[in-house]
Amino acid sequence: MPPAEESSTPRRGFANIFGGLAVPSGGEKSGGSGRSSRRNSNMTTPSRQAYATPPGHQGNLTPDQQKALDIMSKQLEEAGVISLHNPPHYQEAQLLRFLRARNFDVNASREMYLRAEQWKKSIDLDRLYSEFRFTERDDVAKHGWRMYFHKTDTTGRPIFIQDLSGLDAEKVFSVTTPDRIIQNFAVTLEHAVRRRYYACTKMQGHNVDDNYMILNVQGLGLGQFWTMKNKLQELLAILDNNFPELSGRVHIINAPFLFSTAWACIKGWLPAQTAEKIHICGSDYLPIISQYVDMENWPAHLGGRCKCGHDSPQSACETKDRGPWSH
Repeated sequence: MPPAEESSTPRRGFANIFGGLAVPSGGEKSGGSGRSSRRNSNMTTPSRQAYATPPGHQGNLTPDQQKALDIMSKQLEEAGVISLHNPPHYQEAQLLRFLRARNFDVNASREMYLRAEQWKKSIDLDRLYSEFRFTERDDVAKHGWRMYFHKTDTTGRPIFIQDLSGLDAEKVFSVTTPDRIIQNFAVTLEHAVRRRYYACTKMQGHNVDDNYMILNVQGLGLGQFWTMKNKLQELLAILDNNFPELSGRVHIINAPFLFSTAWACIKGWLPAQTAEKIHICGSDYLPIISQYVDMENWPAHLGGRCKCGHDSPQSACETKDRGPWSH
């Protein structure tokens, strides 16, 4: 696997092993115990939020941001990297992700984009996108690493859940390899870029180009964290450089009391302005989650009301991949 290339320009995007960066709401409070609580699962469904296009996204660009997009697009076309004639539907949104990741600095954004394209070619992502199958998914899930999309939040963005509860890192890497994990993430995120967001956009009637990310760390002890530390840091660097800005909000749920020790380490790997946007919840996370997700769309085993039509709520939502993209 080729190493991640570094840039002298500070990164803005949250490394995408967690799917992207986070934008918490005002008034949220961090912390909480690590108790396995499922209170408030019968709370009422919140009213749907009025959607407003975030700054720096399609439909909400300043004149300077639009100029940066136009210049970068022209430069990449002249370099033979993209085409402005009949481009794929996701091209402009993708360019804007790289521009946001470099604060609309055209030169830095272009160089980041070119390095990412080179990396994707080095792992043959176009072929993987068509052919790759993560055949060990069930075994990896059995050992505590589950990753899946499940329906949408109240603004129509996909809910992207990474569930590390019960993680046994040694067993995970006895049934897969770091390269396979990276390939699985790359294909998963590329599929979101090419298809998931587009399906949500069509369903909502407004542009959707990022996720609502949930990371469940229930029961994740420091021992498991330190076992994963080096592999995690490598994944963070590789994926952050190549898939920036794929989530608009991240909540870490079921964080045990000692998670603050691991978080202090993780924060050191991230740009300060990014780390400040990540919201950490304890076991009483449902009042916060319900601000963004109708409980009918939230998995029952995490305290919601969705079982995806199955009697067994634990695995149903993890395997169905329900959402606008499945229609």
